[in-house]
Amino acid sequence: METTRFEITADKYNNLLKCILSLKDFCNDIDIKHGFIRQRSNDRVSAFDVDLTSIMDGANIVICDAKKKLNLLNSFFGQNVSIEVVEDTNGYFILADQYSSIKFLTPTNVFVDNQYINEEELERIFTASDDDLILEYEIEPILSERIKITTASFDTLTIQVHFNNDKAAITCATQAKDQFAKFVDGIDMNIDMDKGFSNITTIPFKIEHDDKISMKIYRDPHNTKIVLHKFVTKLGELPITIYSRSAIITDDEDSDND
Repeated sequence: METTRFEITADKYNNLLKCILSLKDFCNDIDIKHGFIRQRSNDRVSAFDVDLTSIMDGANIVICDAKKKLNLLNSFFGQNVSIEVVEDTNGYFILADQYSSIKFLTPTNVFVDNQYINEEELERIFTASDDDLILEYEIEPILSERIKITTASFDTLTIQVHFNNDKAAITCATQAKDQFAKFVDGIDMNIDMDKGFSNITTIPFKIEHDDKISMKIYRDPHNTKIVLHKFVTKLGELPITIYSRSAIITDDEDSDND
């Protein structure tokens, strides 16, 4: 049996809560290993990589049914807390402040929907190099908030990145295509591409963040009809990276589907 204890200031614990709150709609469970959240979303479309080592370096904690646990965790908001982790066959962790404590049992892996992904597995899922970088663009907070609001209003889970030779644009539309928004146009591309577009998940814009979002889109080195997306931002002091992938749809293919 191994026991680890962490002392966490109120500000750092509040950032941890914000992180869990952001992920609760996309992950049933939060699986923290070695101080990192590195796992797939429920729909398997995205993978999250959140560095929590500034809060609890080396921690191994599983929070199952994150939505249901959130009120319990939130009851310690604004307090300096301690977390004691016991790793064993019947493991658990105890969250405590100066007033009270709550004990959370650790489930076996078979009951964890969003299991931790090690670095090697993540590299197999997302393999990209600078040679395959199609474009990169810094999305300012005002624009990411506008994308979040517009896609919610349009009831859509994706935005579109349009490719046209050496320029790109970011747009979205309703399913019926009766409403349309263009967020940015004229993005310089490193690689010329035929006219087409790719649907990209809105998850990076829905999670809480305090910084601009760095968006990079790569060619899949193993499949020319696939692009890989990498989004990097911060929540307080916590670095957050989100990976996803999608198909390239040519204008001809899109017309066939109308």
